[in-house]
Amino acid sequence: MLLDNPGTREVLIPALTTAAGQKITAVSRLGYAGKLEWLQGATGLRVTMSKPQPTDHVVVLKVL
Repeated sequence: MLLDNPGTREVLIPALTTAAGQKITAVSRLGYAGKLEWLQGATGLRVTMSKPQPTDHVVVLKVL
């Protein structure tokens, strides 16, 4: 959950690195039916947000 609009299209979640042993299989955003681009790597989970953001406040990502 992002408690504020990130202000950019790209969000990095450092806790979800490949080294952490968590293999991500899907990422989606609540309230958005389209697909998000994402990549899990050594620096974390990098998600490219779609435009426009549905709200200026809370953005919720579902990470599987």
